[in-house]
Amino acid sequence: MYYSFVMRKTLLLFLLISIVSKAQLKKSEVYFYIDTTSRKELKHITGNQQFKKARNNIPSVGINRFPVWTKMTVKNTSKDPQNLYAQILIPIMDSVQYFVVKNNTLLSKSDKMGWWAVLKNKNSPNPNNSYIFSIKGLETIEIYAKILKTHGTVRIPLQVEIEKDHFKEMTKKSEFWGWFLGMGFVVIFLNLFLYSLVKEKVYLFYSLYVFCQIFNLDSSEGVHSSLYMNGLLSISGRSVYYFSMTLLIISSILFVKSYLKIKELQPKIFSKVFSFLISVGCIYVLLLATPESIMDLITTQKVFIWVFFAWFFVSFIFGFFVIFYAIIKNLERKTAFLYLIAGVPLFLVGISQMLGNITVLPVESSAQRSYILIPAIIFEILVLCWWLAIRFKMYSDDRKNLLLERNKHQQIVLETGTKFQNQERNRMAKELHDGVGIDISIIKMKLEAINLDLIKKGQTTETHEIEDTIKSIDNVVTEIRNFSHNLVPPDLENNGLVHVLQNLIHNLQKVIRAVEINFTTNIKTKIPIEISHNMFFIAKELMNNAINHASSSIIDIELMEYPSRFELCVSDNGKQYDFNSAIKKGGFGLRSIQSRVELLNGTFEVIAKKPMGSFHQIIIPK
Repeated sequence: MYYSFVMRKTLLLFLLISIVSKAQLKKSEVYFYIDTTSRKELKHITGNQQFKKARNNIPSVGINRFPVWTKMTVKNTSKDPQNLYAQILIPIMDSVQYFVVKNNTLLSKSDKMGWWAVLKNKNSPNPNNSYIFSIKGLETIEIYAKILKTHGTVRIPLQVEIEKDHFKEMTKKSEFWGWFLGMGFVVIFLNLFLYSLVKEKVYLFYSLYVFCQIFNLDSSEGVHSSLYMNGLLSISGRSVYYFSMTLLIISSILFVKSYLKIKELQPKIFSKVFSFLISVGCIYVLLLATPESIMDLITTQKVFIWVFFAWFFVSFIFGFFVIFYAIIKNLERKTAFLYLIAGVPLFLVGISQMLGNITVLPVESSAQRSYILIPAIIFEILVLCWWLAIRFKMYSDDRKNLLLERNKHQQIVLETGTKFQNQERNRMAKELHDGVGIDISIIKMKLEAINLDLIKKGQTTETHEIEDTIKSIDNVVTEIRNFSHNLVPPDLENNGLVHVLQNLIHNLQKVIRAVEINFTTNIKTKIPIEISHNMFFIAKELMNNAINHASSSIIDIELMEYPSRFELCVSDNGKQYDFNSAIKKGGFGLRSIQSRVELLNGTFEVIAKKPMGSFHQIIIPK
């Protein structure tokens, strides 16, 4: 809201300044004359009848290496004297000199200036080829400007304004450019942030594209003097325009390739053509960084410029061809169609201005150029940024769904594995109890019968051996019974978890009298069997660890039920340990506890107690 207010305010001020300036100054149309001899001075120019009227008051003579003279008549309609500010809003001029003439008599003239002048003196107060002079009240004068530009198209947007109005306008223009640059860098950093999250190159290339778009526009329409005059990476003066345009096209191609997923499109020639165009652009960047003396040996300026424009048109025309191809073939149609909507206004403005540069179309004033070009760029940047944000959300949603599917699959695997494990435990316990246990009992009974026969026959020596064997068999039966009960406690389903834990603790206290085991619970009803199975094995494993590994003398167990959860806490006063290190070392028991807790969608936390001991907390939601 604030930024739109600033833009409206700025544009309104530009309009008011223009109205006030026109009220105090009356300016004629602009005329120009090309000096094909390169030798004429002001005395040969004043009164010359060969001047031609410029379209839209901006002389544009295409690629021309001869001096171009322009003239404009200015009348001060105010009775008060005024300081006037003359400038040509393109800084890449080889030579600019102004002459103020009245009735064919020279009143004043400026020094010769150009990009080379500021390179020699970087502290120059006049980087914009400007000239300030005075005009008396109600006076009429003619302003001549002699311009030489040997590189690129020659376009001369000559402006003459009242000095104080000009600087007010420049202040507001700086505010506007500050807003534009700020918006651009916000978009850049946003897309770099998205790239850091998803590592998709489309966000990285879009950040590069927006930066190059800002650099190109700023170097030709905005705060450009330091870039042109003082040099950038040894590139200065006339080469900056081509340098910024080349980077813009390369970044645009890279973005389109990743945006439309060109590598996935058929035919494969699309990707090869884009790679070729990028290679040509890189060659141009290297040529632009080459000293002019060396570059002149490689190619002429005219060939360089025409090949550059051919490459420019081929790049953009082929880019739009691929976009239409994607739409027609229904390959990334929505993405391509949105890019078309975003890019067409900017493309049309760019083409029209380029055709204006080579005099095919009329040329707009500098203000008109900015007011048409900047909204087109802002529209494209914001539309594409909006789409990339939606694309990121789609990517994020897909990733969440994938994680949910993966977690669901892992949950199914855990449930299946634990269910199979419990079934296998039940089967083994039943086989041991009902199978092996009964077989051994039968063998015992047969031995007892044989022993009775031997006693009746008076063979007491053999009887003692058989009795020892029977005692050993009793021990085996007891061990099998205990082992089967440990696999699946027979009372777990009938009497519940609390009863089984109490029996387990009671039996342990009989065997291990040196360890104090305390059990507390508030549960009076049965816990679901699936939770009971897993909680029993977790509690038993933690007690086993506390006794055998931590050498604890006191173990406290709490099994509590709350409205939304079950909570099992096992605390001891033994040796402390690091849970993650124990897992890495292959702690099978801890891994088993962790997998059982995950199966029940619970949490497992181990906290070291002071001065010694460990606290284990397992929370299982209902």
